[in-house]
Amino acid sequence: MSIAACRLLAGLILGLLLLGAVTPVLPLPAADPPAAPNGSGLKASTSGDPRRFDATQRESLRRLETEMWERINRERTARANQAETGGHARPLKWDEHLARVARAHSQDMAARGFFSHTSPEGLSPIERLYNAGILWPSIAENIARKSDASQIGSSFIHQPPFQPNHRANILNPHFTHVGIGVVRGPDALFYITQEFAQEDR
Repeated sequence: MSIAACRLLAGLILGLLLLGAVTPVLPLPAADPPAAPNGSGLKASTSGDPRRFDATQRESLRRLETEMWERINRERTARANQAETGGHARPLKWDEHLARVARAHSQDMAARGFFSHTSPEGLSPIERLYNAGILWPSIAENIARKSDASQIGSSFIHQPPFQPNHRANILNPHFTHVGIGVVRGPDALFYITQEFAQEDR
């Protein structure tokens, strides 16, 4: 191709660009990430801020703890359970010290993948409460592991009456305080710990 022909071709391309016939290709905006699966009943954040998601999840777990506490007190005062309580069981007061111990044990079970009243190091419920400075005369602990949040409230009470089980701890008229810890583990299961105590009078 001659020099003149090359100059003519370059002039035509420049003219097309100036007239807008050739549109530059721009990168497309990034698509929004897909929503994470969420079958637990816990709300997922739409803000993209992981701190906000953590706060929302904590709020949902605390709500489950409160609902469980309310369920316990309904069972303790129910007329249908008076044969077991003797009519002497009073509503349990919430104790945040007990709740912190309960949450710590639930978190430990979830993080390290065990399910027991005793930690891998051999710490029993009494020792864990003692290490937290809780020296009340009588304590008991319930634990559970559930895949469905709707099962949490009923998992402890639906047991045979008059037996040394979770139900007996819930209905024990000697206990005065409770703390509950609910944690969701990396396996998507809910780990629940209930700590009961009798006030040191």
